[in-house]
Amino acid sequence: MSKLIYIMDLEGTLTHSKWRSPYAKMEDWKRFHKLFPLDEPNWEMINLCNDIALSGRAVWILTGKEESGRADAIEWLKSHGVQFSYLFMRPQGNRLSSPDFKERFIMGECSGVIAMLYDDRQDVIDMARSHNIPAILSGDQRR
Repeated sequence: MSKLIYIMDLEGTLTHSKWRSPYAKMEDWKRFHKLFPLDEPNWEMINLCNDIALSGRAVWILTGKEESGRADAIEWLKSHGVQFSYLFMRPQGNRLSSPDFKERFIMGECSGVIAMLYDDRQDVIDMARSHNIPAILSGDQRR
């Protein structure tokens, strides 16, 4: 039997990152990413993530955040008590769209059956569903 995996997005799903969206609209990615550590936690999603992990199921965090932000991401996750199995990040210099990056990861790297994918982007949800992966729009965009 294959391992069931729950995939959670980071920014905008486990965090409230909408306040940084003006920098994204200006394509000021350096500032957008530099401010990540100031994101507020999305306790609803963190509690769900922790419930899944504490029940013994695998939680993979799959983020479009570049690998150079790993230390900040791990610090943020630890400081907010997020339980997870793995953190997968976008390789440095990868310029694929978020849905394309996540699709390539899921189709190429995922070594189990995805029980559920949680993301704040509708285009990522649509991509997952196109592969018959259960997916829920959650976090900042759901509001």
